[in-house]
Order: sequence, then structure tokens, then C-alpha cells
Amino acid sequence: MNASRGVDTSSPGLTKSQRELIAFLSEGHTSPAADRVNRWIACSPRYAAFVEQYKHKIRKKLRVTREPEAAADLLYELQLPYWLLQEPRFEVAYEPYSAGKVRGPDYAVTFRTNYTFNIEVTHTRGLQQTPAAEPGGEVLLDFRLVNVLCNKIRQLTQGSANLLVVVYSPFTDQPLDLAGHLAWIKVKAERGDPAFYTHQRFRDPADFFKYFLRLSGVAVHLLSDSQPTLFWTNPQARVSLIDPVVRILKDGIARMEA
Repeated sequence: MNASRGVDTSSPGLTKSQRELIAFLSEGHTSPAADRVNRWIACSPRYAAFVEQYKHKIRKKLRVTREPEAAADLLYELQLPYWLLQEPRFEVAYEPYSAGKVRGPDYAVTFRTNYTFNIEVTHTRGLQQTPAAEPGGEVLLDFRLVNVLCNKIRQLTQGSANLLVVVYSPFTDQPLDLAGHLAWIKVKAERGDPAFYTHQRFRDPADFFKYFLRLSGVAVHLLSDSQPTLFWTNPQARVSLIDPVVRILKDGIARMEA
């Protein structure tokens, strides 16, 4: 049997192109991420077409990504278009800004041919993080999430809506207050808190808000049954996500796998 783990490439349910694509990605190399990608190819012709378009880039990433947390990042990165492409009105481009040699969002997604927005995907690294709160404050902060939010907004582009998707591993039973985290970051930035600016490497409030105003929304997919996917939209964003897209994204992101 010519099979990747969990995917029998001799199955009559696969097309010839799907079998060839799985063989191209997997030849001489196996990994949990590659096995997942092969399964999604077998399940979705639209995802198979997406991977076919970017197969050289994807195969290289699957082969060179070894460190466990980087592999987890890649797995979530490659899983998101599988769910996005369940929506027939979406078209997805992978790393559309890489040709300019600049860090940009992972995906540009076009809805109904005439509305395009960007998505950057990441996950909170580290299993343990001591929760903390400001004296007299009400928000229990996870500084893994604070760091991710402040770091990733630098990759967002001007002139279009930008969504940051964070796959989140809870370390406490208390519900995550996403809006509270964003409000805490914004207050620190507005007040010019020296420790905040030193740690997050923004020069000043103008530098921070240049990027913050590009952030249209944040979706946090929790790897827990205790909370649903959380979605926050930025009322100050230069370009907002439209309501039909938000509704579709909430459903799709909620179905992402651990």
C-alpha cells in the first residue's frame, strides 16, 4: 500500500491529482503537520487546489520546520485555509506580500471577488505563564497573548482589513478576557508607559498607533471546551471587516483542530 499515515493514496476516493500531490509533499519525509495536510487534501478538492498552487513553498516549509512550537505554528497556518475554503465565496492567496521581501500577513482572502482582507495566524507559545493583574485592576493578563498581539500587528498592511487569528492554550480555568487585554495594551500605549515601550519595542505612541489602527479584529480560538472562539473588532480600525465576513469567520475558526 502506498500510504501516508492516515491517508491511503491508493484509495479510489482520491483523484489522480490528489494522489500525486500527496506523494509530492510526503516523499522521503513524514511529520504530524504533513500527515494533517495530506488528510485535508484528501477531504477537500478546493484545499487540494490551493496546496497544488503553493506546493513548492508548502513542501519546503514542511521539511525544514522541526522545532515543536514552530511546527505547531505551521500546522495552524496551513489548517486555516482548509476551513476558509469550505466557504465557496472565499478565494485564498498564500503569503501574497512575500515577493516584496517584507513581513506581511499569511493570507489575503477575497470575498465575492470584490472585497479582500488579510489574515495573520499564530499561536501562544509556552505551556506555563504566571497570570498577573495590574494593582487594583480587574483583568487577569496572560502576557503570552499581550506579546503576540503587540508583535503581530507589525505585519499588518495598510489599506485593507486585517484579522489576527490566535490559537490559544489556556493556563487557568478563568475565562479569557480578550477585550480586556486589548484595552490594557491601548491604555499602556496612550499613557506612554516606559516599561511597555521598552518591552514591546515601539518608539512612541505614534509608532504604536500606526500599526494598531491597521488591526481590524482579533479572533482567539481556545484549545479548551470552556469558552467558544472569541472575536474582537477594533472600533478605531482604518478599515473594518464587513459583517458577512465576520459571521463566516467565527464559524470557520471555531472548527479548527488542536
